[in-house]
Amino acid sequence: MGFTSRLWHALAKLVDPASWRFRDRSLRAPSLVRAGDLAFEAGRTRECLAFYGRAIDAYLEAGLRRKAEAICRRVIKIEPGVIRTRYTLAVIAVGRNDAVQASRRIEDYMGAVVRSHAERLAVPSLVEMASATANRDIRGMVAAALDEAGRPDLAEAVVRGTAAPAVATSWTRAVSAALKRPSDVDLAALTAT
Repeated sequence: MGFTSRLWHALAKLVDPASWRFRDRSLRAPSLVRAGDLAFEAGRTRECLAFYGRAIDAYLEAGLRRKAEAICRRVIKIEPGVIRTRYTLAVIAVGRNDAVQASRRIEDYMGAVVRSHAERLAVPSLVEMASATANRDIRGMVAAALDEAGRPDLAEAVVRGTAAPAVATSWTRAVSAALKRPSDVDLAALTAT
């Protein structure tokens, strides 16, 4: 049986074909992981990464951080240059208020950003990340990343608390930050004084 047939057969057991909704919502993330595994086995890396990305989002929405982290690490093994996945790992550490892990993850994220020459694109995501925590140490790390991305003005504002005020310190806010694309972030609203 070919890739498409195996994938369709596996998903047909889990998805209502009329609505394309999962019969049991708890099966959504594991099913997406399985679809990613099948795509990987078939040598279809792009599809694999797309399924894994959706699985990460589903795990985050369900509050299953460790499972999301495991899939993130799998994505990085397959495609070491990924940026968004590294951002997601950083936001998970920020959401846990784990300064040591956040430092490592933010540094790793910025390394990928710099290697890809995407500093300008990282700015909204960094400001959003800062808004997910009130922890001064972590906000300082985010400020250093903003400085590295060429926005010392925003870095200073994050440290002062006038940019990206922590609107919540909950896991919900961290998940919201992780699920946003840079183009979804209203930078003006986060930096208004």
